[in-house]
Amino acid sequence: MIKYNLTCKCNCTFDSWFASSEEFGKLMKKKLITCIECNSNNVNKSIMAPNIFSSKKIDNINYKFQKNIKKKIIEKDENEKNIRQILNFGHTFAHAFEATNNYSKRLNHGEAVLLGIICAVNFAHQNHNIKKADYKKIINHYKKINLPMKIKNFFSKKNINKILSFMRKDKKNSNSKINLVLLKKIGNVDYNCQFNETAIYRFFCKELIN
Repeated sequence: MIKYNLTCKCNCTFDSWFASSEEFGKLMKKKLITCIECNSNNVNKSIMAPNIFSSKKIDNINYKFQKNIKKKIIEKDENEKNIRQILNFGHTFAHAFEATNNYSKRLNHGEAVLLGIICAVNFAHQNHNIKKADYKKIINHYKKINLPMKIKNFFSKKNINKILSFMRKDKKNSNSKINLVLLKKIGNVDYNCQFNETAIYRFFCKELIN
């Protein structure tokens, strides 16, 4: 693996990993490398000494980094009453999706979480919780790397009540309403958003049509 520092015409600078310098060249030639800010493919490589690591080393670095972040959050909120709830972003939807599907291979845990995250993002957007620019970035990222986005590919309107019944049992709920972790902007969440089932039912109806 090799990491390059890239720049765009909008003066955005960002780092990106590639399988090799040859792979980077192929992607550049096909104009498949785009800016994370403006989505332009007018991207250039900065003059620098590239960082080269094995895939295994990168995985180990990522795992240790993520584990350390999770550990610090858990230590701050051992009883999961406040900030620790951010670790469940998208999971209220995801766990309900898995249970509704009887934990079948048709929708594995990772796919359910990705679907749950995009549902949380769409719900925040429809309720004007998230900044429009950040919403577009997330949607473009999902589309660019072909992540699951449409719940209608896995569920139909007849599944809504069953999904809601599992969401109702979520451990984050403290009353009759359903608690969701929603984005306000990238890197900033609200972990105490409570909604009645009617609002979430309407959301699912809309998502299953689009």
